[in-house]
Amino acid sequence: MTDQKGNFIYGIVSPESRYDENETGYGLVFINAATLKVDKRILETIRFNDVDMDPSGNFLYLSQRNRKIYKIDLNTQSLSQTI
Repeated sequence: MTDQKGNFIYGIVSPESRYDENETGYGLVFINAATLKVDKRILETIRFNDVDMDPSGNFLYLSQRNRKIYKIDLNTQSLSQTI
């Protein structure tokens, strides 16, 4: 998913199957759209299954199978709230 400003691409890190091992962890990556390199990775121990952006382009919402939702502030690239 790309932000509205075009500076970053966001992706959740997850194996292809729930039975796969992922030795490098999970989480959310912030990929620099110009260089295509990962600038930052957060919440490495949490496995997400979906991501969406709010209409303003300021927040990402990440969901987990246990029905928790994580709100990420894209301006600070950090966790804002757990719902």
